[in-house]
Order: sequence, then structure tokens, then C-alpha cells
Amino acid sequence: MSRIINYISNITSEQIIDVITALCLIVLFRIFSSSIAYIIVRMFKLKVKNKRVIKESAFYNPLRMFFNVLGIYIAILLLKKPFQISDEIMGFVTTAFEICSVIVFAKGLAASFMPKSTLVKKMKEKTTKNVEDSMLSFLLKIVRVVIYIVAGFIILTLLGINLNGLVAGLGLRWCNSNFSSSRYCEKLIWRISDILRQAFYCRRLD
Repeated sequence: MSRIINYISNITSEQIIDVITALCLIVLFRIFSSSIAYIIVRMFKLKVKNKRVIKESAFYNPLRMFFNVLGIYIAILLLKKPFQISDEIMGFVTTAFEICSVIVFAKGLAASFMPKSTLVKKMKEKTTKNVEDSMLSFLLKIVRVVIYIVAGFIILTLLGINLNGLVAGLGLRWCNSNFSSSRYCEKLIWRISDILRQAFYCRRLD
């Protein structure tokens, strides 16, 4: 308790100003995050005039969240020198910011492949093949799962976890299962052809 009191008593007026500046920066990013996200989405949808459609875009909310997180990150960077924040803590903060960014953009990318998203609707309009809704929904789920898996691998890499052993293990297991399944298919095809050949031979004898 005494350490906390001594630390507070040693805070200078310049440090107080820096804290106020950092808080103002967070508030400003919070206020203007929606406008910045709207402008960025609007740049990619110049033909769209309806504000509601732009705000319902898959990347609108993720971008808004990203700029909120960015404001907090810049505020912490601003306080590094006045409060002599160690490089270890700043490394942790930077990693946390990078992980948040990956999650936010993965969420936006996955939202682009929802059945009711604009991208999927355009894909339906341009394709000439009639794909069933259940099949399309299943394929979109696979795409979203792949996006989150890739995001998960990126996050593990940012955390400093070595994935070489895991990837190698999964690769060997996949090769083994693939080889086993190919041999099984080969035996199955040979068995079916043998049955058909015997049936044809018996019919010729009759």
C-alpha cells in the first residue's frame, strides 16, 4: 500500500497531462471509429447509396472494433516513455494488439461468407449452376471453418508456439490415412470388378 501511495505522490504534472492525452485519444478513436469504418467500406462500395446497406457490410463492425483497439494501443505507446514501461510489457501489449487484429479481421472475412451476405448473393447471381441452399450452406461453413483455423494458427505463431512439429505430425497422419484409404478403395474397386466379371461370365454361359 505504501508503495502505491509513494508511486502516486511521485507522479509529475507532465505525466498527468500524458494520461489525459491518452484518455482523450481513446475517446476520439471511440467516437470516430464508426465514421472511419463507414468511409473505408464506402470506398469499396461506391455504387451503394444506402447507409444501412453499408453499415450491414461484413467488415463494418470489425473495422469499428479494430479502430477502438487501435486507439487503446496508441494510447499505451504514448505512455511508454513517461511511465518507463518495460519492453517486456510493451511486447505483451503489441502481441495482444496483433491477436485482436487477427480475430477482428477473421471475423469480418468469415462474415463475408454467410448465406445472406452481399458477396454470396453476387456469387449466386453470377453462377450459372443451380446449387441447393443446403449444399451452399455446407460449403460456406467449410470456408468459415478454414478461415478460423488459419486465424488460430496465426495467433499461435504470434504467441511464439512452434507449429512445425504439429504440422509435420498432422501431415504424416494425413499421408498415412490417405494411403490407407487409397488401398482400401483399390481393394474395393478390384472386388466390385471381380463380382461384375463373374456375373458377366455366368450370363454368357447361360
